[in-house]
Amino acid sequence: MYSSKKTKFLNILCVILALSPGLIRLTRHHFPNVSSNSLICVLYITAVLIWLTQLRLRLLRKEERRYLVFAALLIVFLMVIRTTKYIFIPENTPAARYIWYLYYFPQTYVVLFMFFAVLYTGKPYGCSISPKWKLLHIPALLIVLGILTNDLHQLAFRFSGSISHWVEDEPYSYGPFYIASLIWPAVMFGAILILSFVHCISMDCRRNIWMPCIPLAAALVYLILFLKDPYSPLQRLFKTTDMITFLFPAFMEALIQAGLFPSNDQYSLMWKVSDLGAGIMDMQGKICYQSEKSLPVTETQVLAALSSPVTLADSNMVLNSHQIHGGYGYWLTDLSQIQQINKALADLGDVMAEQNSILEGENRLAEKKASIQQQNQLYDRISQDVSHQLFMLHTILADLPENEYAFENKMKYASVLMVYIKRRANLLLLINQQDWIPGKELSLSLAESLEYVRLSHITAYGTYQDEFSIPGVYALAIYQLFQQVLEACLPDTQALMLQLTIAETIHFYMEISCPENIFPLLPAAKQIQALGGTVKTESDPDTLLLTVTFNARDFKGGDTT
Repeated sequence: MYSSKKTKFLNILCVILALSPGLIRLTRHHFPNVSSNSLICVLYITAVLIWLTQLRLRLLRKEERRYLVFAALLIVFLMVIRTTKYIFIPENTPAARYIWYLYYFPQTYVVLFMFFAVLYTGKPYGCSISPKWKLLHIPALLIVLGILTNDLHQLAFRFSGSISHWVEDEPYSYGPFYIASLIWPAVMFGAILILSFVHCISMDCRRNIWMPCIPLAAALVYLILFLKDPYSPLQRLFKTTDMITFLFPAFMEALIQAGLFPSNDQYSLMWKVSDLGAGIMDMQGKICYQSEKSLPVTETQVLAALSSPVTLADSNMVLNSHQIHGGYGYWLTDLSQIQQINKALADLGDVMAEQNSILEGENRLAEKKASIQQQNQLYDRISQDVSHQLFMLHTILADLPENEYAFENKMKYASVLMVYIKRRANLLLLINQQDWIPGKELSLSLAESLEYVRLSHITAYGTYQDEFSIPGVYALAIYQLFQQVLEACLPDTQALMLQLTIAETIHFYMEISCPENIFPLLPAAKQIQALGGTVKTESDPDTLLLTVTFNARDFKGGDTT
């Protein structure tokens, strides 16, 4: 993995600081007045703090960064309390014993935080680990509490004498809490190794898998030498605490170098190979990073682009910027292709405008044709619906008598036919727009027909209650039945009475003087029955009583013919 020069320098510095305590222990007898433990503590803490600072700046994912920072702080805490014990705390005192117990707090939690950090590897940004993993705090806390309360139960360290007369160098045995404190980091570190190598293999990091193997190999060599001879020269130069302080961060740094933890060390390389025109400027106006595709920009231009894009001199590049931590990021947008496209679109716009005008004309023509066709169909339908009356009217007008009285009677009868044709056509036009029409339309049709009936000196009277709307097909059927009765009885009838009531039930009553029973001759009566209405008749030699009833709630739409 590529690392910046700064990262390489600081990593080498940390390694030198971590190895320096060996040289100090080797030569400290030449400097009896210098506190070697204090100097070693400062060196290790400095190395860890340098690494910790680099973690906060380099790691991109805040969850991984947070857990590794916690681990680094615990390592610093371990070195501080260790140095405090050997320099400031008298030997064989309860304070020295509790500080010794306290060693196991950072040793227990460092590996746990490292494990939590490794759990995030391979997961997409914004994705968190399962909350069940947080249950691992329970065994860690039990181990720490078990060791810190050892004076109460001695299940971690069993002393041969009394606690009140405790001596550091006297022999002691180990209890279950101490064994658990050894098993715990072994299990955690084993899980860290498995997850790390599995993710290195599954991700694009397998070629760098050798990097974390280096600190592992060093730890393994140290462990073998320690088990072989706890008092070997290597053990005198580097204590176990020193190795924990060095190898744990070294292993995590190796995972970062292998690419398992994404970092920003490749930013400078990214700017060199990027095809984007972009860069980063600090708060003082200095350009820190700039891609090769970027044009020269000034601090004034970058600051102006924060509020609105700035067009550069060539008019093809637009500068945009955004404030980031510690400075400003800016990028250039090439508008040359967009301008070419806009020019081509402008050329096409005129052609499309002409085509749109033609299409609009064609659409208007098509709509007009459709409207005319619809009107023609409606007029054909009206003509077909009143074809019988038109035929009768044509017959009358084609053969008018010369006798004035007979001529007058013929024209009065023709007037009845004509008003029916007009009113029938009006009803059909209304029904063509909506299924329900005002009941007033039927009343007006009947009333106008009665007006022309009276011209023949026939007594005609009608009453109407028409505040509600009715289905159009019911109005047509009633008006058609009325006309058929007139045509059958005129001109011999003497009197006619109508009653129309429109409510939830439509009731039409007609009484007409008629010399014979004409009901079987009325086709409209069958149509009314087909629509769900009822027709009742009563007749005698001189009068026809006719009653039509509809229930408007039963209407479900249908043909209006």
